[in-house]
Amino acid sequence: MRFGDFLLNSGQISQTQLVAVLREQQDRQRSMAQLAVNDELLTMKEVAEIAATLGSDLGSSFEECAVQGGKLLAIDVVFLLEAQRRTRPKLGELLVEMGFLQPEVKERLLETFHAVSQSCA
Repeated sequence: MRFGDFLLNSGQISQTQLVAVLREQQDRQRSMAQLAVNDELLTMKEVAEIAATLGSDLGSSFEECAVQGGKLLAIDVVFLLEAQRRTRPKLGELLVEMGFLQPEVKERLLETFHAVSQSCA
């Protein structure tokens, strides 16, 4: 179970609030292309080439096209996915920032969530 589902199921936030926070989280997440350029794994020209390929291959992701096109190695994608995960704002922090939870309530709920998650594992 994810933290957002836990909060929704326990009545701490509404479906509308969860959707708003998830959208904000996605909007703030840095793209794979941004990270690859920042880490000098790709140039802007290479990103444009991959994007052009991606436009004609609707079933593939940016990273799949980059690997298939020989622009990135699979290990590069693993590195970039981890970097992307680290730069993504945490759901709980956004809930507080957006005024849906108070900081102390978030901390208490996180503790409860982790305890429940551990007992289910």
